[in-house]
Amino acid sequence: MSLQPSTRSARAFAFHATAFLTIWPVRWALQIALMCLALPLLFQPAQAQSVSAHIQWYGTYQVSESKTVDDPRSPTGRRLISTPIAPKSNTDQIPGRDGTRFGLSYVLSGNDGKEVMIRRVFRFPGDGMPNASTGKKTLAYEDTQTYSIGEPVLMGWSFEGAPPERILFGEWVLEVWVGNHKIVSKRFNVNRP
Repeated sequence: MSLQPSTRSARAFAFHATAFLTIWPVRWALQIALMCLALPLLFQPAQAQSVSAHIQWYGTYQVSESKTVDDPRSPTGRRLISTPIAPKSNTDQIPGRDGTRFGLSYVLSGNDGKEVMIRRVFRFPGDGMPNASTGKKTLAYEDTQTYSIGEPVLMGWSFEGAPPERILFGEWVLEVWVGNHKIVSKRFNVNRP
């Protein structure tokens, strides 16, 4: 009779051990799968949230030097690299005429002082900017570049030498993105002179 309790105990132990060994791999596999899905989400927002920007000035500006480079991605087919002279006062009201340059200057901070990849978005008013190569209109132009933390960054548009169909009247929006996070957004109203 003393064998019966130990046989029951052995059977109970065997049942629990079998249940544990069947459930354990499933639980670990589920936990590992969840970690694999969550890891990329944890690291990307951390980098993007660690970068911020402060607008130094905005409005119309002059340049001390400027260089034109071909850019097939731009609706105008070219892009200017300029050294701006900051305006004396900020304005979001822009005269729409040949020779006008407008935009903003901002300074990036965070990211432990490392360079950061920025996506700049120019949103055009109305039905968009005519593309120089295709003739079709585009509602926005985007580019990506790497910038240094702590250095002033110019984001601007120039109507210098622009034909009338490329001087768009209405609301323009200039945006700066790091990953999926918008860190700068500024609206400008381009008016008829």
